[in-house]
Amino acid sequence: MADGVDNDCNGLTDEGTTASDDDGDGHSEDEGDCDDTNPGVGPDAEERTDGIDNDCDGDVDEGTDGFDDDGDGFSEEAGDCDDTSADASPGTEEVPGNGIDDDCDGDVDELEGDLDGDGYLAEDGDCDDTNGWVNPGLAEMCDGIDNDCNGEVDEGCDEVALDGDEPTTSPKEGCSAIGQRSVGWVWLLPLVAVVRRR
Repeated sequence: MADGVDNDCNGLTDEGTTASDDDGDGHSEDEGDCDDTNPGVGPDAEERTDGIDNDCDGDVDEGTDGFDDDGDGFSEEAGDCDDTSADASPGTEEVPGNGIDDDCDGDVDELEGDLDGDGYLAEDGDCDDTNGWVNPGLAEMCDGIDNDCNGEVDEGCDEVALDGDEPTTSPKEGCSAIGQRSVGWVWLLPLVAVVRRR
């Protein structure tokens, strides 16, 4: 029993009781050792990333790179670049102008730049800064997209029909009109040849 007496005369006092420091780390269970069989666990132990509550404070791996300190679902080991803020973690949407790498991709406020590299920013009128074929400096193409960012899609095109995944266009007086005129000349060629023979 835990009475400070070697009751069984084996040279040990209170062994096997909560008052005894069974693992020799300087703390018994009565003194806060939450695992008195492991000398690496006790109130004075340093917390490590090992899935164990080393310092017996009720938390596992807290303060280590393997612990999600801010509760956003990511630890430093899982890619959280600021584990003191739940607003910064992988997959978080980047917030322009706040000076923070919100999505932990190594770039700060990257949405403020020219994302598609076409020379136009969103504030310059680029209505889709993820698509290099869209900006105010482009001419409209018959592709189902507002290429010139004027708020109209395929203006100047009769229609845009999709054949599978490939756009098929019919521009007004454009390529198809030229093609039709070219076909018209084909039947005139034999006639010209006959006239020359005469």
